[in-house]
Amino acid sequence: MENTPTGKRRKLDVNSTPRASNQRAPSLSAASSASEPYSLPSRSSSPLKRQVMGLSLDDTGFDSRHLDIDKPPVLSAAQLFSALADISDGDGILPFDRRDEILDSSEVREMGHRRWKNAFRESAEFQHLPGRIPSPQEVATILKRATDCQELGHEEAGWNEEVHGHLLAAVFRGPLDLEEGLFNYTKCTTVRPHKNFLPRSIGTKMIDYCIYADPSRNDPALAHTLQSLCEKTPTLSVNHVVHVKRLQLRPIVLSIETKEPGQNLNAAEVQMGTWHTAQWAFLRYTVLMLLRINTQGSLTDDEYNKQVDEAMSELPFIPGIIVMGHRWLFVMSTQGKGKKIQFWTEYEFGSTHNIRDIYQIISGLRELASWAETVYLPWFQKHILDTVGSETSNDKT
Repeated sequence: MENTPTGKRRKLDVNSTPRASNQRAPSLSAASSASEPYSLPSRSSSPLKRQVMGLSLDDTGFDSRHLDIDKPPVLSAAQLFSALADISDGDGILPFDRRDEILDSSEVREMGHRRWKNAFRESAEFQHLPGRIPSPQEVATILKRATDCQELGHEEAGWNEEVHGHLLAAVFRGPLDLEEGLFNYTKCTTVRPHKNFLPRSIGTKMIDYCIYADPSRNDPALAHTLQSLCEKTPTLSVNHVVHVKRLQLRPIVLSIETKEPGQNLNAAEVQMGTWHTAQWAFLRYTVLMLLRINTQGSLTDDEYNKQVDEAMSELPFIPGIIVMGHRWLFVMSTQGKGKKIQFWTEYEFGSTHNIRDIYQIISGLRELASWAETVYLPWFQKHILDTVGSETSNDKT
């Protein structure tokens, strides 16, 4: 995705205590000279390097960290890391009750079964996972499209259109492209984070796809709570992005940035890291805003920030995916000191080079959706939706 530079702007301090005033949303017009973008030395070797250096100096930015799948940066990520390590090795990626269908298919049989000997495990272990397992024929079609994209030199948009979107649809929609279940995906190449949640040193960064949850699908009463939250946030939505109706009432749980083969991984990391930083800032701001409203300003700023720190500590990390042509890479972000985020890269868990590796991607996507269902959404419910009151606000900037 291309980034759009921004000029000087007036910003929220997303760590400051929002003030309740007749239940109006906190003003976005509060200015701070510190919110102006940094002026970086012109002798830097490239704009990308300047951005990386600026983000590392920016206390609202992020630091890049190496991700070691055997050493999770937070203990609560250990189970997910273990699952992704097995998936990357091709171990236990499919249920036994699909074994004959897959191994006897012409698409797999002609390649032999040597690489499939550890690919299957007990079917019951897959029943809790969101999404679906596409047929060998569906996967073979994705493989053909990925091969064509590589051999014909498709650009990023071509890979998105021919490969990545179809793979996501195969997992979260099905062969008839029906929207079923709690999770779905949407293309978001033009979706922008709200400028007040971006790092001060950088302009807008966009990504390619989002996996979102539709919690009111099975609980219509929840729609009112989601709408009430939207009336209070600067984005007029439950997310850190603006002017996106399809995501207004649907929390983003997983973000995906794509690049064509041979492109710069560092550029993708800057885009995803910036996106995650805005997401963390929005979540913290929203928890703090709702706490302030519900307590009618009866606590000190230190007391508010302590309670918000405790709430945010219960969300230990946010995962993401970077796709580099065929390769699907797991990344994640954690909260650092103060407002700064730690962005961890990267671990390859699958690819579109062959059918088994595509099933690894599918298994990884379902594991990440399971994390969203069991960790992210319960946190979002507890610390945001359950604290939304009946007050509304009409004035937003």
